[in-house]
Amino acid sequence: MADIQGFLTTVVIDGTDVTAQFGDVALSLSKNVMSKPTMDGTGDPLKLVGQKSGTLTVNGQVDTAGFAGLNATWEKDTKVPFSVEIGDGATIDAGTYSGSVTLNSFAPEASADDTWNVAISGDTDSVVYTP
Repeated sequence: MADIQGFLTTVVIDGTDVTAQFGDVALSLSKNVMSKPTMDGTGDPLKLVGQKSGTLTVNGQVDTAGFAGLNATWEKDTKVPFSVEIGDGATIDAGTYSGSVTLNSFAPEASADDTWNVAISGDTDSVVYTP
């Protein structure tokens, strides 16, 4: 496991462990909630919770080989699996978020030292938290 910005985590996108390549990871989740009022207007309305969704954003620096792998994932026109494991998996295990992400943003920027600054993000669905 790699130490990223003061916390231990493992990030896997499309089966590739990108932990060492990214310094910033953000997972923003939301739920669709529908209010179902009672028929006579009295009492508390029921809340029906729908599917969880959100965004996954990772930023960091990759070498040329790492860039090729990310570009191949970006070129896919389908959802790809992802997981974000919080902790080192051994002494610290704060759970894992996993689901699918449809990538919608890929911003590579060349650097002078044979590395690429990359920001990649997408819309998530069916995100599950496993403690």
